[in-house]
Amino acid sequence: MNTIRKVALLSGIALGALGTPAMAQDAAAPAPQAANTPQAADTTSSSDIIVTAQRRAEKVTEVPISITVASAAQLERQQVNTVNDLARIAPSLEIQQAPGQNTGGGGSIRGIGTQTFSPGAVASVGVVVDQVSQGNANISDLFDIARVEVLKGPQGTLFGLTTSAGVINITTNKPDFTAFSARLRTELSDAGTAGSKYGNQVIQGLVNVPLASNAALRVSGVANLRQGVNRNATTGDLNDTDRYSVRGRFLWEPTDRVTVNLIGDYAKSRYENGGDFFTFVKSDDFSGALASCGVTAREGNSKYCMDDHFVGKAENYGGSLQVDYEADPFTLTSITSVRKSIETGYGAASNVFRADPLPIQVTNDPVDRNLSLFTQEFRVSSAAGSPIEYTAGAFYSNQKQTRIPETVRVNLFGNEIPPTVTDALTIRDESLAFFGQATGHVTDQFRLIGGVRYTTDRLSLDMFDTVGSIENRAILNTKKWSWRWAPSMT
Repeated sequence: MNTIRKVALLSGIALGALGTPAMAQDAAAPAPQAANTPQAADTTSSSDIIVTAQRRAEKVTEVPISITVASAAQLERQQVNTVNDLARIAPSLEIQQAPGQNTGGGGSIRGIGTQTFSPGAVASVGVVVDQVSQGNANISDLFDIARVEVLKGPQGTLFGLTTSAGVINITTNKPDFTAFSARLRTELSDAGTAGSKYGNQVIQGLVNVPLASNAALRVSGVANLRQGVNRNATTGDLNDTDRYSVRGRFLWEPTDRVTVNLIGDYAKSRYENGGDFFTFVKSDDFSGALASCGVTAREGNSKYCMDDHFVGKAENYGGSLQVDYEADPFTLTSITSVRKSIETGYGAASNVFRADPLPIQVTNDPVDRNLSLFTQEFRVSSAAGSPIEYTAGAFYSNQKQTRIPETVRVNLFGNEIPPTVTDALTIRDESLAFFGQATGHVTDQFRLIGGVRYTTDRLSLDMFDTVGSIENRAILNTKKWSWRWAPSMT
């Protein structure tokens, strides 16, 4: 019944929007600019695909790295609404949807990635949104996106946080100084209708407001409501996963040399019984027990069975300030950002097997996990098209994560085993990196590329006893030089 009400409400919103052309028609939305820098669109034809893979606006045909690019139109056409969906547009990108398996949310590229439950791990596939490294406080929903670039291979000589396997570089649409515009789009489906195995209602909206001839504000948001695909055979209910996100972006050009980008975003999610966890596809010893509660272990099964009902919640928000100064023949850039991620309630593995008739039961008590990230980047970049193009900079990040004691309970054949309780944890990861890369155009078709990076990193783990005193402390300090050198032909 809740699903029906949601579909009816969202359908009404969509029909109402269609009756208001200024708010609903795609033509009302301005054509998205390809890059964050305003001058990028002025120097290229409308047929050129512009990317910022090398931290400057360039034609994709002139970027000497392996890259997959998806435009806003392609993302909509292929219904790419979340970071997990990006695997559809890049064959080399794989994102495991099992909870906890994608540190930093970036998955793996060419089979290389970071898959671990360790809270101190840093992703080897970095996610960057509007030139801000997201760390482990990453976004989940994609909306009002101008372009997504999947960069394959190490990118540490151009980007700040660890990017040893690749980068997912996301650029949102920038505000438009010239006209007020708005847009609303929806994707609606209902479980059991027209063969759909689950329900999903997506509403994305935006409004662009010019504030002056050199300033504008763009506000966009999304509601992504899904029922399923997992179903509790005991109650007959599909798992609900509801997410809401909003982003505000203020663009100001006080002079013809200075550009200011101020961006803030907030996301909130609620997921039932672990969300997309796992179901039984094979069982020899417990097939009878599973069948007793309505579950048949087989390929394509999406059912589980339990009387308990768990709810997990998460919040993710942050802000960034980017200032660009064009001091010909180079551009100076400063990017300051803060991010926060909070996970509470019952996570994905609150009931690990989600099958009451099994003789073994493993459950987790509620969690409270907080992560904060501060980053500061300074960068100098030459203009695209110079005989020698270069980017050099310094990047500082400070990530802190705290966890309360977490309890794991095991019941075997009706006997309660003494629970396992972890220590309260505080994990800090402080990093400072200096990086640079240069491209020399020997001829129109031949280039030489060289880059270097120096990283210092301090990782610390504090474990606390029951009265809040530090029980154990571990510190790891590392220093690392890395470099790249490659000829390139076009």
